[in-house]
Amino acid sequence: MGGLLLLCATLAALILANSPAALWYEGLRDFRFGPEALHLNLSVGSWAADCLLAIFFFVVGLELKEEFVVG
Repeated sequence: MGGLLLLCATLAALILANSPAALWYEGLRDFRFGPEALHLNLSVGSWAADCLLAIFFFVVGLELKEEFVVG
């Protein structure tokens, strides 16, 4: 299920980036939010690269461990 969700999100991003909505997509990607006091005022693209990829690889590691243990 996680792989299907990732594939759908990738397809949507590719379509948006190469369509007339590209300026809106770039604006969304560059939108900054987060607490400035903790130096976490990052863009949406940075949040995706830093946080969501860490969560993704954690889940992949858990699934790989399950395959090794359960079979």
